[in-house]
Amino acid sequence: MQLGVCTANQFDPIPTINSLPIMQGSGLGQPLLTNLNTEQAWSLDLNSYLQSHANDAGSSTEDLIIDAEVHSLSATLKLNFARDWQLGLQISGHKLKAGQLDSLIDDWHDLFGLDDGDRARQARDQLQILYRNQNDTIELNQPQSGLTDALLTLSYQAIDRPTFKLSVHGQLNLPTGSNASLLGSDKLDAAISLSAAGSKGKLGWHANVGALGIGDDNLFLLSTRESTWFSSLGAHWQANDRWRWSAQMDVHGPVFESFIEEINQESWLFSLAGERTIWHNGPRVQLYFSEDVSVNRSADFTLGINIKLH
Repeated sequence: MQLGVCTANQFDPIPTINSLPIMQGSGLGQPLLTNLNTEQAWSLDLNSYLQSHANDAGSSTEDLIIDAEVHSLSATLKLNFARDWQLGLQISGHKLKAGQLDSLIDDWHDLFGLDDGDRARQARDQLQILYRNQNDTIELNQPQSGLTDALLTLSYQAIDRPTFKLSVHGQLNLPTGSNASLLGSDKLDAAISLSAAGSKGKLGWHANVGALGIGDDNLFLLSTRESTWFSSLGAHWQANDRWRWSAQMDVHGPVFESFIEEINQESWLFSLAGERTIWHNGPRVQLYFSEDVSVNRSADFTLGINIKLH
């Protein structure tokens, strides 16, 4: 490869996900890789992130409070078992706990003039997740940790050209996480999606779009929709043979049937990342952060690291 020149097989999306605690069992996943045909028979991605959540919303009939931090670690094994075909399995663990970065995030928002949302109305460094409607109230205020739902993916490479690739993905979200602890679901969720990537010179792009069927009819007492949609669009700049910079916007449709505006409309999440190849064709390390564009509909702040091994 000529130094600093992109090819479409390089474009890994930033591994963002909306881990709003009440959505953990919905089956929403991260954007998927487009290039499947590689020289390696397998690859392993290790992804860890910290998310801070601060939501205080309601309607005339409902109240929702989310004040928490999520610490996550996941491992995704991908096997290229035949040309154009790939099987993936993702195992993740979460820790849901009281916040420790509230003051730091306040300073970050002040520095860049960003909206504090509901954060200013909440006590610092506490754990409280509460939903109340006219009939019931449910609350979680103790730390929770454990495995979340596992994700099984079957992917097919439909178009495989040097500067353009297209893949089709089917996914099953397996109910291995605890619903009561806000770590998972009691039912299977299924999704189908398309991913594409293209390149020209030092610049490249990727896109994902798909539909999700939600198995559970309620999560944390909130009624869910039967289905929703999700999408991602990213741009990349290959600065040289070691460094790549990326920007990405993720958008998904509403998951819940609710009168609370923050959770019955689309969620927008913007991310930036820097990625370095450790040595020629060696492991790649990506550092990224995300900020919610639609305030209070996803994590208020995300900081993550993704390591790609093969």
